Amino acid sequence: MILTTRDPESWYESASKTIFTASPNFLQKLKILTKLPFSKRMRQLMPVFAQVDYLWDVIFEGKLNDKDYMIRRFLAHEKKVKESIPKRDLLVYKVGDGWDPLCKFLGVSNPSIPFPRSNGREGFQKNLEMIRNGIVPKVS
Repeated sequence: MILTTRDPESWYESASKTIFTASPNFLQKLKILTKLPFSKRMRQLMPVFAQVDYLWDVIFEGKLNDKDYMIRRFLAHEKKVKESIPKRDLLVYKVGDGWDPLCKFLGVSNPSIPFPRSNGREGFQKNLEMIRNGIVPKVS
């Protein structure tokens, strides 16, 4: 198992500006629903929307703006994973560490291409706005 990790403060700062903004409000949901009959891809995304609502409302109890609470949840999750998985079967991985630890853990050679960096804040917000407008972004 691979547990990606990062500094909890930087995680919260990033998440509060990206994924925490992803749950559409009522009017945005209506706009998305009007596209369903015409877009197979939008219909495929519906389970994702339901999971986002569940995550925000049930798992995080609607406390996305409570930084201390969210960081406690983040740290508790990491602790639970580390306690549940034998060390030999777990890589605690920081994406900034690149290919070396990941490929070593997986038992494969490092690729000859640079480690990818994608899903930045600007791209995330652009894709989110497209989805809210009933347009499904292309996945590369």
